[in-house]
Amino acid sequence: MPEGSKVIHFVRHGEGAHNRLAAQIGKKAYKDPRVFDPPLTDTGRAQAARLQDFFQRTRIDAVLVSPLRRTLSTAAIACEKAKVPFIVVENLREQHGVHICDQRRHSSIAQRDADLNGFDVDFKTHLAADRDCLYQRSVRESKANLAARGYTLMAEICNGKFGGGDDNDDNDDMACYAVFTHSSFLMTLFNGVFACEEPLKRWFETGECRSVIISASLDHAYIAEQRRNRQIMAASFASFCALSWMIKIY
Repeated sequence: MPEGSKVIHFVRHGEGAHNRLAAQIGKKAYKDPRVFDPPLTDTGRAQAARLQDFFQRTRIDAVLVSPLRRTLSTAAIACEKAKVPFIVVENLREQHGVHICDQRRHSSIAQRDADLNGFDVDFKTHLAADRDCLYQRSVRESKANLAARGYTLMAEICNGKFGGGDDNDDNDDMACYAVFTHSSFLMTLFNGVFACEEPLKRWFETGECRSVIISASLDHAYIAEQRRNRQIMAASFASFCALSWMIKIY
């Protein structure tokens, strides 16, 4: 593999209360005040628990997790025996704005969750602030901005900002991360940021884990194609970042 390649286990959170309500009343559930930063349902907790065996036998150097409640709980349950850093990362959160379910609590409140007891969780280094300063009640975050967050996150991972392995050509020494995030963020990442085969571009189900090897490469032709064919890429993206990330199933 190219130097600097990473192994990343991408996980969508387990079923949340907003997912359950949406199955009953449709997408208007996402604006319902009852689903402000919603918890996992019993089904969601069971989905997270099913990942425990995998993460007990799989090397990870760090757990990177969105600051929303459903991802924090999924990560804590799935990686309950992991003795690695848990890092809360603002750029991993779901597409924000309008949907109440995607507004987060103050981190000073979130860090007191019972699911996080016994974990040393870094809530400060990679969060914009204690309060949610990104969410806007009347404006939904654009897909272009969502993709920009994806680029920023991948640049930080590839530059070793979150620590990791020795980053040589031996797969056993590549940095390995568990990344817990959300459906729209993952869909944008796999369809608008990564260069990958079609099976990897499908929608993530709740509680799904998808493991890939990622390597950064200059690919101007790929970026040009994305700009032509996908609304998800704004015209300004080529100047934002001239890297694509080539991935394959791990």
